[in-house]
Amino acid sequence: MAPLMKEEGYIRLMRCLVLAGSLCLLIAFSVSWLGHARKREWQAIQKEFRSLEKDAVRGIQERDLPWFKRVDRCESCHLGLENPQLSAAALPHSAHPGNYLKDHPPQDFGCTVCHGGQGAALTFVDAKGRAPSLHWPYPMLEQPWLQSSCGSCHMTLFSEPSLMVEGSGMEVLVHGRALFAGEGCLGCHRARGAGGIVGPDLTRQGEKTLHEYSFKGVRGEQTVSNWLKEHFRDPEMVSPGSRMLRVDLPESDLDALATFVMGLSKPEMPLDYFSLGVLEEYKGKRAALSGRDAYACLCAACHGKAGEGKDYEAFRVGVPAIGGRDFLRVASAEYIRFTLEKGRSLRQMATWAPELSGISDGELNQLVTYIKRRGLRADAATRGLASKGVASKGVASKGVASKGAAIMGAAPKGADPEGSTLQGSVLQGVAPGRAAATGGPEGAAVRGTALSGAQLYARYCATCHGVSGQGDVAVALSQPDFLHRADDDMLWRTLEDGRANTAMPGWSFLGGDSLTALIKHLRTWGNFRPDRSLPKAPVKPEFRAGERRFHFACSRCHGEFGEGETGPAIINRDFLASADDAFLFWTIARGRRHTAMFGWSSDLYNEESLSEKEVYELIAYMRTQAAKHASYIHAGANPGNRKAGELLYVQHCAQCHGDNAEGSRAPALNNQEFLSAASNGYLLATITLGREGSRMPDWGYESDSHTCLEGRQRQDLVAYLRSLARIQIRFTGREGD
Repeated sequence: MAPLMKEEGYIRLMRCLVLAGSLCLLIAFSVSWLGHARKREWQAIQKEFRSLEKDAVRGIQERDLPWFKRVDRCESCHLGLENPQLSAAALPHSAHPGNYLKDHPPQDFGCTVCHGGQGAALTFVDAKGRAPSLHWPYPMLEQPWLQSSCGSCHMTLFSEPSLMVEGSGMEVLVHGRALFAGEGCLGCHRARGAGGIVGPDLTRQGEKTLHEYSFKGVRGEQTVSNWLKEHFRDPEMVSPGSRMLRVDLPESDLDALATFVMGLSKPEMPLDYFSLGVLEEYKGKRAALSGRDAYACLCAACHGKAGEGKDYEAFRVGVPAIGGRDFLRVASAEYIRFTLEKGRSLRQMATWAPELSGISDGELNQLVTYIKRRGLRADAATRGLASKGVASKGVASKGVASKGAAIMGAAPKGADPEGSTLQGSVLQGVAPGRAAATGGPEGAAVRGTALSGAQLYARYCATCHGVSGQGDVAVALSQPDFLHRADDDMLWRTLEDGRANTAMPGWSFLGGDSLTALIKHLRTWGNFRPDRSLPKAPVKPEFRAGERRFHFACSRCHGEFGEGETGPAIINRDFLASADDAFLFWTIARGRRHTAMFGWSSDLYNEESLSEKEVYELIAYMRTQAAKHASYIHAGANPGNRKAGELLYVQHCAQCHGDNAEGSRAPALNNQEFLSAASNGYLLATITLGREGSRMPDWGYESDSHTCLEGRQRQDLVAYLRSLARIQIRFTGREGD
């Protein structure tokens, strides 16, 4: 019995111990759990937040944006807009892609200012605003058109865009901007205060609503982006009567260009939403265009990226080539500047006068320099765009006063050419290295010998200067007094650069070896005589006295403005840049034998005879006057017969230029702006040389395709064309920056 009681007591004891241990363990777990629960406050906060969030998303989410005059309810559906943890979620729950909301917080911008659409809508169909029944003016944008919204605030036209970092989301827009500039859209359209006046102003084109476009001639979907692309492809089909040329670009480029045009707007919003560059352009303070950029923006659409123009057979309205060799060696800087400033009436060439185009005088001058000094042709050759004759090497501009320093106070150069120091040695006056520096494909084939010079002369020069240099429509080159006084540097400069507004073109494309050979050939016609010093010049020649003497003694033959009449043009920048004081002094004082130019000091013995001082005063006046900007481009000598020229015109020219020179398959020659810009020398040179790469023949040279016109006949043609001028338009362009 006793052992049994012991066993029962032992069992009860163990049960008590187990119960007590379990109780202790339970108490320990409870204490631990309670302590741990007190540490997880974030869980409680999250629970509280979820409760608040659950309450918050109930109902319509609305952002009131009075500065944009709009209300956006987009976040009623796009709840995860600012939640980065939902970046991988499906729409409409996903977060906004990219880092755009960092700079464009929804509370400041909302959604529709960038995305478009109907911000107050509460269904997807209504929000997108694309259904025709909705008549919503600004439907929701998709890529790449969405990037057009960036242009309103960030995209500058005349300086680098404010956002250019990789991944900025503006890649298509930036590419469209480059196309807008490179395709020459500003040549017809104005934007932000600068550009052409032929087409509509595009400054606020992106603000036009869908209902402001006519889709009658548009294929495909009726959206603004598709309208623009179809308009680029075929402007006249989409907009009947449009004079815009077709834009021949790949589909991706058309997308980019349409995106950029859609971004051209000036929305009503606070100024601090715009980048500084855009604000400056809106205020009219834009970056100046270089000559190269000005050509690309203003000229390339019509005249071509390489200046190749538009063919009169392929296009309803042709456009002259301005990058070709023959045009650039004949057209003076004044001719180009005049044409830019005045345009061409009744043609697509509108005026670029600063007050109408917003392009400054300095920018126009940069553009003239770029075109005239072969920058255009060099760029075209680099890009592989050069058309026939476009890529020839050019020459640098030379200052008017390079030979005039002596007459204005420095020691005069040289001696009487009748006693030249050359002593029979040719080309001592040519600067070392010049012959090698001027390359040319045609000149490379003929090396510097007298025989090759004779061949070159017969091929290029005889048509104007005569077979033996005796003169024809141009001055005699074999005249002894001329050869005795003209140094080799003068001959080189004249051959290389030509003479602006005269019939003498530049021949730099022949190359240095050929120019050297030509000069050697000219020197075979004359011998050099002993040296004779040039009289000392006055300290300060009297300019006014020289002016009076010029009009008394010189204007009767050389023209009132020195532009040339029966005698050649002598107040000419290119002539005075190449002729030194010795050449001018001895030509005035002693004249040229066997010509109408007598010596004003040697051949007269009455009150008309000029003293040495008076000759210097004449030279001072000529150099000073040539440096000034002229009010007009003077026509110059016109010795032809108008009636005979009219008959020649009907026979040879009317087929292309029209019966009345109105232009049909070639440029209009009766245009008054053209005739005010083109001197008689320009007309004669163009008739003689033609235009390489075009249908304009070189009437001064033999050819199987056309008759060679004699010098007199070409002068008659010039006389007829000049008779078509009814007015002379004042040239007001400035030459300074």
